[in-house]
Amino acid sequence: MDIRSRRDDDLRELGEVLLRVRDLDGYPVYLPGEDTARFLALKEGDLAWVAVLEERVVGHAALTERVRDSVRVVLEGAGVVAPFAHLVRLFVDPGARGRGVARALLDEVEKEATRRGRALSLDVVTRDHAALALYASRGWRRVGTTVLDLPEMPPFEEYVLVNSSD
Repeated sequence: MDIRSRRDDDLRELGEVLLRVRDLDGYPVYLPGEDTARFLALKEGDLAWVAVLEERVVGHAALTERVRDSVRVVLEGAGVVAPFAHLVRLFVDPGARGRGVARALLDEVEKEATRRGRALSLDVVTRDHAALALYASRGWRRVGTTVLDLPEMPPFEEYVLVNSSD
């Protein structure tokens, strides 16, 4: 398996993977118009990586320095000191699971956050037990709960987690 920086020509294949993940896991919870390109769009300063297995893109993770205000409040209340880096858009093709793809992507994100000197955080839907188990196995700890209120759907709770080294 190779982990490399995401390229623009990965977006079509990543979109297909993301829709398979959504069909199986319900992630992402909010994907208006099934617009995967918009969901995966990066803003200035964001970084993203893909996992390639047998010449297929099978996983994705991104790092941003932007944190929603409600997440920032939870982090600061837990004593996590800014500046922050936030893990977003981590997903693995269902057909490639159990091969260490998510762990390899997490390694890359964690290394970059450390390189930047940033406290690493994430938010995850409270019902996503598989993701919570993965993060717990890597030493992430829950520091609070927030509510995400999006258009066209009822609000839902998310846990805010921080990397154990923070």
